[in-house]
Amino acid sequence: MRNPVRSLLFLYIVGAVALPLDAQSIKPDYHLRSIPENSVMFLSAEYPPILRVKSGAIVEIDTICIFGLSDDNPQQFFLDNGIPLESPIAKEMLAMKKWVLAQPASGTTMTGPIYIEDALPGDTLEVRILDIKSRSNFGVTQNGPGRGGIPDLVPQSYTKVVKLDLERNVGTFSPTIEVPLPNFRAAWPWLLS
Repeated sequence: MRNPVRSLLFLYIVGAVALPLDAQSIKPDYHLRSIPENSVMFLSAEYPPILRVKSGAIVEIDTICIFGLSDDNPQQFFLDNGIPLESPIAKEMLAMKKWVLAQPASGTTMTGPIYIEDALPGDTLEVRILDIKSRSNFGVTQNGPGRGGIPDLVPQSYTKVVKLDLERNVGTFSPTIEVPLPNFRAAWPWLLS
């Protein structure tokens, strides 16, 4: 017997939107916004799906990351980094932070789950990420002692905002350091084969 709850699919792409390669010729069948009503904090087959799709559907999925937002004054993150509080991404991040603070336990916010019609428990699901596009002009990274790729070299926890120049496709770490942002298709060609 089919168990619809176990046929759920979670898709999680931090701080990006999965979109078709050529948005002018391929339109998504669904758009899933990253808002509290469409989010979970833990993977569980107990969560009801927020979207039901047929195999082959193209779903545009917003994601959001709330790194850097303090519990006591999350607005300060935006003020400190020159990001307008009235910008759409700031409003979404603040709404998500408020939702996270109201939860009984913390985790990582994820947009989903999505139910794939006719999928059965034990089926292998193929998910193709056609493109990733930033929804904002900044990214956030954080690290601390004992974490990340250089756990012994990080003396204290930190959060770093990296401004993105999406026209030139670079991230600005400082006034003298710019890092090229890899082209999605060039960076991960195996995803598209």
